[in-house]
Amino acid sequence: MIAYRMMDETCLLPACLHGGPIPLASLRDGATTDIEKQEGISAGTLARFLQALCRHYGSCAVLAIHNDVVVGKLRFAPTQVERMLSGICLQQGEHARGIADLDLAALPARKHLEKQLLRLDCYQVADGYRGQGIAKHMLETVIDWARATGWEALSSSAIRHIPPLLNWTGQASLRALQKRGFAVVSGEVNSDLRQGIISQRLGRHGEKVRQQWSGFADIPDDEAAVLYELVLDLQAPEAGDRH
Repeated sequence: MIAYRMMDETCLLPACLHGGPIPLASLRDGATTDIEKQEGISAGTLARFLQALCRHYGSCAVLAIHNDVVVGKLRFAPTQVERMLSGICLQQGEHARGIADLDLAALPARKHLEKQLLRLDCYQVADGYRGQGIAKHMLETVIDWARATGWEALSSSAIRHIPPLLNWTGQASLRALQKRGFAVVSGEVNSDLRQGIISQRLGRHGEKVRQQWSGFADIPDDEAAVLYELVLDLQAPEAGDRH
């Protein structure tokens, strides 16, 4: 059975799940991640950043756990904090270096945020656990937690529901967000996304991925590469359909 818990200062996950599920026992404050090694960043820097987010804002992710291993994660942070860092992807060098250079004391207290708005980022389910509704339940867990703790809205980017693209990008499914009450506010073709689509269709991400695209052959590259922006008003009477 999959359990869902909000990340807190006692359970910090600074790594991604591309390499597979991660044992809870390995989540230590001083553990060095691969990106920290690659960028020459001090061990535990990313974990300390997540710890600070949890301390300031209550949490910064929901984790899906099966038999004491993390099999899914959905990160989030106040939009104002994401703007300070131009995004908070922990697995990209430029973002990791930005976090390393950040004075954690400069993080605004929640009461000093311009808006009580959270940005959802990095939807990820480990290989072998996809197709079990884990992403759906993580999203619902975040929505319930954010509403209960007084946040006013959630924002997220999203792409068309194309599994090989979702798995590669860590983006949300447009369809899944709309089912839960998110409204589209904009959408435009993303050049990086388009290049990834072309590479996947050509088999550069492996034959299995290329074959997955056979069911989406009728969708032009530009249409598949639209990156949407959506917002969910948590103060609205109805927050979405969960069926």
